[in-house]
Amino acid sequence: MPVTNVGKISGQLLKANLTRTSDLLIDNTQTTSTPTLFIGHTNNRIGIKTDSPTRELLVNGDTKIAGDSIQTNSMTVGNLTFNGVTSTVTASVGKINLNSSGSHVFSELRTDNLAFTNSGIRSLGGSDIMIYPGPGTGKFIIPTDLKSYGGIHATGDITFDGSVFLGGDGSEDSLTIGADIHSNLIPDVTGTYDLGETGKRWGDVRLASMPGLNDVTIDNTISLAGVAVNLGIQNKWYVSTNGADNLAGNHPNFAFGSIKHALSYIQESSGGPHQLHILPGTYIEDFPLEIPENVSIKGSGIRSCIIKPRVQYRGNDAFIMNNATMVSEVTITDFQYVPAEDKGYAFRFSTNAGIVSKSPYVQNVTVLTHGETMTASDPRGFDSGDAGKGALLDANVLDTASPRASMLFNGVTFITPGVDAVTVKNGSRIEFIDCFTYFANRGLYMQHSLNQYTPSAGAYNPVTGDMSLTVGPHSMRIGETVTIADGSLTFTCAQDNHQTDHPYPRATDPYSGKKVTITATTATGFTCNVGTSSNVTAHLFKSATSNAVSEGTMNEARVIASATIYGNKGVVADGNGCLAYLISHNFAYIGTGKNVENETDQINQENEVEALNNAKVHFVSQDQDGDFRVGDNFVVDLGKGTTTIDVTGLDLTGSTLTVGTPGSTTLISATGIDVPNFRISNNTVSTLDNGLTIDSVGTTNINANANMQANVTVSGDATIAGSGINFGDAPGDTINFSMDFTDNLLPSTTTLSNLGSAIRQWRSAQFETANIDGIQIKDSTIQTTDTNSSLDLRGSGTGSVNLEDIKFKTEITSTNANDVGFGVGTGSLQFTGLQDIQLPKGTTAQRPVAQNSVRYNTDVNEFEVQSTGNIPLGGIRDGDLDTKVDLSNNEFTFFAQGNNMGTINGSGHLTVPRFASQDKFTIDGNQITVSTPGQEAALVAKGNAKVFLDTSQFEIQGGELLTTGTNSDMVFTGTGLKQNRVIFFETTQAYKGHAGNTAARDAQTARQGELWWNQTTSTLEVYTGTQWKSATGLQEITVTESFAQDLNLLYNLILN
Repeated sequence: MPVTNVGKISGQLLKANLTRTSDLLIDNTQTTSTPTLFIGHTNNRIGIKTDSPTRELLVNGDTKIAGDSIQTNSMTVGNLTFNGVTSTVTASVGKINLNSSGSHVFSELRTDNLAFTNSGIRSLGGSDIMIYPGPGTGKFIIPTDLKSYGGIHATGDITFDGSVFLGGDGSEDSLTIGADIHSNLIPDVTGTYDLGETGKRWGDVRLASMPGLNDVTIDNTISLAGVAVNLGIQNKWYVSTNGADNLAGNHPNFAFGSIKHALSYIQESSGGPHQLHILPGTYIEDFPLEIPENVSIKGSGIRSCIIKPRVQYRGNDAFIMNNATMVSEVTITDFQYVPAEDKGYAFRFSTNAGIVSKSPYVQNVTVLTHGETMTASDPRGFDSGDAGKGALLDANVLDTASPRASMLFNGVTFITPGVDAVTVKNGSRIEFIDCFTYFANRGLYMQHSLNQYTPSAGAYNPVTGDMSLTVGPHSMRIGETVTIADGSLTFTCAQDNHQTDHPYPRATDPYSGKKVTITATTATGFTCNVGTSSNVTAHLFKSATSNAVSEGTMNEARVIASATIYGNKGVVADGNGCLAYLISHNFAYIGTGKNVENETDQINQENEVEALNNAKVHFVSQDQDGDFRVGDNFVVDLGKGTTTIDVTGLDLTGSTLTVGTPGSTTLISATGIDVPNFRISNNTVSTLDNGLTIDSVGTTNINANANMQANVTVSGDATIAGSGINFGDAPGDTINFSMDFTDNLLPSTTTLSNLGSAIRQWRSAQFETANIDGIQIKDSTIQTTDTNSSLDLRGSGTGSVNLEDIKFKTEITSTNANDVGFGVGTGSLQFTGLQDIQLPKGTTAQRPVAQNSVRYNTDVNEFEVQSTGNIPLGGIRDGDLDTKVDLSNNEFTFFAQGNNMGTINGSGHLTVPRFASQDKFTIDGNQITVSTPGQEAALVAKGNAKVFLDTSQFEIQGGELLTTGTNSDMVFTGTGLKQNRVIFFETTQAYKGHAGNTAARDAQTARQGELWWNQTTSTLEVYTGTQWKSATGLQEITVTESFAQDLNLLYNLILN
């Protein structure tokens, strides 16, 4: 090959190391305007016959390549683009024609939407594969078997000549026929195949006729001649002993098979109210049976509908009641009570239920249980103590937001041998109408004590009246009540800047002594409304007395026309939170336990009603003998023929009680008592025949006023204990005392009556001691008896009080606004003692005019002297007190004209709002300034000391700036746009940056843009973010002889 000489490129075209800093363009403008060669330094691209290459190598013209051409991304040749990344060939214009004298072999051939392989056609974009036969009568024929693993859609007819199998081998496959069937649907073999199966039944079947039916199972509706003969009922469900849980349950003919399933199904169905009918029979269920909200269970009768648990569920509750639920007309039996788990009740609340709209209701139900151990003498297992219980009402299990905790019973019989029939706890309410309990340990047991709480925090909004108190864990609910003891809560308010304490509630407050309703609760507190306040400033809770808050919601029972028969006890109420009303109640054979022989010697009447720990039970009852009781006040004993009345506290207004036989009766009414010989009415005792003789054994006491219309002679002692005793009622009446007084003589009202008068004076009075309105005269001493009171000695008119010697124990004051002067002549005025001298005090406006005075100014809390002007005595101050040195906080505080100029504390620290040195150097806030423009300010450290600008991060020493934080940066920046900021080093010397060998450089954590003088290569380097590169450019290609020959060849090809 001839060698073309490569001329020398001189000047500034290339640097010594052949590294360029700009693009290189070679052209021949004398011959053509098309550039010959472009070498892009800035974009790393080469263009042949173009100066704007869009790729790393772009040839604008023909190129002949004798060997392989390898491109890592893509290559465009003419209208074809070969993309190595996506493995595609694309024509920018027209079609791609593949011409070959032989055949073309592809592993896969693709169009835009289809891919063809050796054995399949598939869609690439998820769209349908459309196959169109030729025009006219052309058909798409499949000559062999066809299997489809997806859907087949044909707009025309499909004809199958052989057998057709639709669906795979699993139940998940389905067949949908959207068109009408235009032929008979006939099974291949008669009587062999079914339409539907158990669990997969057809819906409605509409037929013109059904001749020859053998067995038809239908879940829903049968219509004959357009009339539905088994139409389901909306929200009405049925359970039958011959039903099935897989039926619809909305018709007696399609009833569910179990109550458990029915309740579960109703729970998942649409909103109620729902009614579940239990058809006659005995149902063995999986207890417990929780009734969803708004569901009523109605049996077919208490003797024809029996519900009992399976053996393994005998220790569970029967029915769990929610809001607006009901159970009626059933008998519940054969379950037992488990004490360890407190389970085994016929009825109880659901945990966290909210009784919002209606209370649970039980009507016409029998609960019949027995103990585990039954014997001939104890056929009901009374002594076993584990018979199922009747009902538990426990408000604590309900949602705390539940406004109610009540349950209603009407016509319910509880036969619960040896255990409590009904238990009411923790603020629940029960209505018990026409109900019976038999053989119960306690027919009705109530237990509730009103808890008391001591608030630890609180808040009051005077605008809304809402008050929130934190009392610790509790079980109170919204709608219940509390009582707050008077004066038990202490608040302060912003009206006096929280300076005084105010106890609430006051006697005049609307919630004093009254129950207030809880409006919101938390786990540890509650909110109630106690009324708004005219003082709408902020109120802050300060403290509370012990047990300031008491619960107000009672355990309440209303028992009407009911009976408690046999068993140990009737009604037992324990705790001050229990209140029961028993109206027309029958207690029969209480105390006989399991005995049914009606033996009266085992009856214990005291067990009929027990009220313990301040519980209240009000009752009207009859027992097995017909004896009638109204509480403990009125008892009619039919056996004895007696009536006992305890009239303590009774009100007999509007009625008269007649006691006795005709002709000898005593009448008792609200206005008086008449006996055969005298009458007591109002405050008068009068005889109806003859006089009145008072004949008593011992002393006769008259405990009120006695008006005697005649002389009274008392042969013994007479004691008159009234508060007002009058002797004589007209002028001229006299009293003669012929005996000595052996007791005090006291007026009825102090300072109301006189001893003598201006014209009728006692001649003389002999006293050991005379006490006259706070002044005591005894022996030779006159003194005041009231603590800290004064003794005034005054002369009348111009008269004076003359004292021979002067000696005073307390103060000397003037009551007529005159001066009190002490004249000592040439002597001295001395004050002695161990306490103090209290000087006059007053406000600034009350300063006296006189000079030479000393007083205490209450406006500024300072002593002051009045001379030619006002001079304060406390500290260094000017006359108007606005320039001073204040020492009140153990520090010096300087004020000038009322402005705080600085403070020196006990540590010697000086704090000033502004500091200036001869008006040349000023520190004001966070700025340091000099007064003369252009003048410099300096912070200078002596000797080897340092100036710390941020002692934890930055130091200046000598000519060094040092950041002391480990691996911390020193940032020089400014304000405004970053591209407009300049860091200027004003020096004629050089900038010195990081330096070191390659190993030292690589040992550092480099950051993008960092400069480093590499002592190994003597190169200034910059870190690009991924690697170190020369900051001034490097020779990346060494020009060898071989490289020069290749370059010579390239120039020959390009430049010809």
